[in-house]
Amino acid sequence: MLRGTKFIATTMREVIETTEPTSTPKTADQRLGSRFSNEQMSWFLMATHAVEHVLSAALPPLFVLIQQNLGLSYTQVGLLSTMRSTTSGLAQAPVGVLVDKTGAKKPLAIGFALVSLALLLSGLAPSYTVLLLVQIISGFGSSAYHPATYSIVTRLANGARVGKKLAFHTFGGFVGTTVSFVVVAFLGVRFGWRNALIILSIPGFVLAYLFWLLFDIPKQQQEKKPEAAPAAKKAVTSGIVALVGVTTVQGMFSRGLSAFLPVFLVAAYGMSVQQAALYATLMTGTGCLGLLGGGVIADKFPRPRVLMVASLMLCATSLVLAQSTLTPLLLALVLMLSGLAQHGSGPSQTALVSEIGPKGSQGSLFGLTFAGSFLGGSLVTIIAGWMADALGVRSIFVFLAALALTRAAMTIPLARIVSRTKEQGVEVSG
Repeated sequence: MLRGTKFIATTMREVIETTEPTSTPKTADQRLGSRFSNEQMSWFLMATHAVEHVLSAALPPLFVLIQQNLGLSYTQVGLLSTMRSTTSGLAQAPVGVLVDKTGAKKPLAIGFALVSLALLLSGLAPSYTVLLLVQIISGFGSSAYHPATYSIVTRLANGARVGKKLAFHTFGGFVGTTVSFVVVAFLGVRFGWRNALIILSIPGFVLAYLFWLLFDIPKQQQEKKPEAAPAAKKAVTSGIVALVGVTTVQGMFSRGLSAFLPVFLVAAYGMSVQQAALYATLMTGTGCLGLLGGGVIADKFPRPRVLMVASLMLCATSLVLAQSTLTPLLLALVLMLSGLAQHGSGPSQTALVSEIGPKGSQGSLFGLTFAGSFLGGSLVTIIAGWMADALGVRSIFVFLAALALTRAAMTIPLARIVSRTKEQGVEVSG
């Protein structure tokens, strides 16, 4: 853990050193690969993002079945997500650096292979201990996807409508998350949770082969840069720290909600696994629509302000879920509003990387921000599991409301830092 944290700090220093004053205007789109046009590449990456999220979200819809079959506590269930998220979070920054230096092909292919191997081994795991340890493999595999693909999407946008481009790519991921609740729950109920995980390993192996065979986008060439002014370096340093903080808190909220919403609905409302999956799907499905609109919002409004408004909405919806027993209709409406706020603000948060980050370090900076998100997620699942055991499942949503309120407060200094970064004229990656 300490070694991984030290690497993250080192990566931050390397990203900051790439800072340079704005000197050249944005150029027209250039084709990045020889096999596909940029538009085809955007669609391909969006589709693979959907599959990646189905595979990464395979365990939470099965938590109830796994808990019943293995006789686990909520804390033990949460520890499964913690193990995976911690490993993935610590590996994100090193993988981001690797992508900047070697290109995305091998990290993506190996990453999908490892995630699929972990699903296969999870289905065959003879005990909880083995299942827990296998999540380390899954975490290493999942660490490759986001730093690699988000840096490519930023290059595809090349400064033009980066919010929309990132929203389109992120939309694929949340389509996968939306589908995963129903698909994984169906497979688990129909074939058992073990066979469901084994079945889900197949598409990941296929994508690993396709990335290895077809993917040909070269690494981004690093240019020699003049020494940045101290004020510019300070602005970028502050921006990176603030942005990693915001994404960490949001990662905690998002991971806690996705991991424990099905469990909460079963325990608090007496739903079946399938009914809980449908409600969770309704939330993420509505969020997908908000995500597309969020891309437009990210390009038109101050992004920190968008994050503040969304965070306050999430605080309100979490408190309602914690304190009230709602009718089916009201429950659906609250979950839909939560989905809109959470995912509609996603493009603004992601696009801030291109607004703050220096040019030529997309992989490293996306690695840092996703590292914060995953490490935050790893922490929240064990805390939420302990709270559910000690205080009941509703207490999880009081904790989530506090996280959302914290994120809202953090956007105030973030807005000032973004303004200072622009004043210093730092050339950004988007």
